[in-house]
This record gives sequence, structure tokens and C-alpha cells, in this order.
Amino acid sequence: LLSYAAFLFVGCALVIVRPSIMTWLLFVYCLAEAPAAGPYQALTVWPPGAFAALIGVFSPTAALGAVFLFLFALLVPEERIPRGWRGWAFWIAAIGAIGFLAVHSLYRLLVLGYFSPLDGVHVALSRVMTVAVVIAIVARLLNMGPSVRARFWWVAAAILIGIATNELRQGRESFWPGLFGTLTVIMPLTLMYAIVKRHVIDI
Repeated sequence: LLSYAAFLFVGCALVIVRPSIMTWLLFVYCLAEAPAAGPYQALTVWPPGAFAALIGVFSPTAALGAVFLFLFALLVPEERIPRGWRGWAFWIAAIGAIGFLAVHSLYRLLVLGYFSPLDGVHVALSRVMTVAVVIAIVARLLNMGPSVRARFWWVAAAILIGIATNELRQGRESFWPGLFGTLTVIMPLTLMYAIVKRHVIDI
């Protein structure tokens, strides 16, 4: 639970000190990952009333966590939507995510059921977007100058560590999901170091 609290703290702090589309995307990613995964990681469940009230929000947003991370990876440390291939990738992913979220949520509201035909789709979508995050990070590192790359590398490292530990936490073959769930805290801590010490984002 402490690792997910760290995600929420970093997400909230960045929005407060530097509100922009970039920091809001990171906040939504942290929100998508933390509330739903925290109780599960602690081997607890939401009370029935809270579960019924929140599952319509948490389930689709958690499914799109990798999309929000992809959008953040395309922007950081810039505060505006970039031009070129990053801009095209941003708009395609954002519009696709909004459409998926709308259809997914509308189905749950109309059918009033927990399961949706899109439940299987969002698993595949999460995998595809996770790979897209890695590709975007590597492509950006290759196209940067040495001085910019030296600063951006800390953010890239934080994102890649977060992806690796999250994949290990969710792996069916993992014998220590709690351990890997705890190790995900390395991502927000590395990100905070990059911001405070390396000044990747001006706060």
C-alpha cells in the first residue's frame, strides 16, 4: 500500500506545483494504477457498496493505465502536445482511449453487469500500449542530443523500471507478487529524483 501511496503522492504533487497536460496525464496514470491495485495487493477487497460505486470508474481507467503512461512518455518534459510523429501518436492514442473508455463505461451502465465483452480487449490493449511506451522511450532517446538525453534518461529509467516491476507483479508465474508490487515504488521515487535533482521538469 505504501508503494501505491507514493504513486498518488508524486502524481498529486506534480499537478499542484506544475499544472499542465503532462502532469495531469501522469496523475491519471497514478490514479488508474493505485486505488484498484492497492487493496488487491494487500489481499483485501473493497466493501460491497464501495466496490459497486467505484468499479465502473476504476475498471476501465485501470485498463487504460498504459495508455496514460504512453501519452506522458510522449510529452515529458514538454507541457504542450508536440509536433511530428509524437503529435500524431498522441492524438491517435488519446482519441482511441476516449472512445474505448466511453464504450466500455456505457456498456456497464446499460447492462449493469460486472463483465463486459471488452474485458478481454483491454488486456491485449494494455500489452500493446506497454510495448508502445518502450518504443517511444527508446525512439526519443535516440533522437536527442547528449545534454538533453542526460536529463531525460532519468525519466526514461523511471518509466522502464515501472513497466518491468509492474509486469513482474502481474505475471501469472510470479511467486512473489507482493515483493514486485513493493518494488514498483522505485518508479515514483526515481521520477521525483529526476525532477528535484536533475530538473527534468521545471517546478
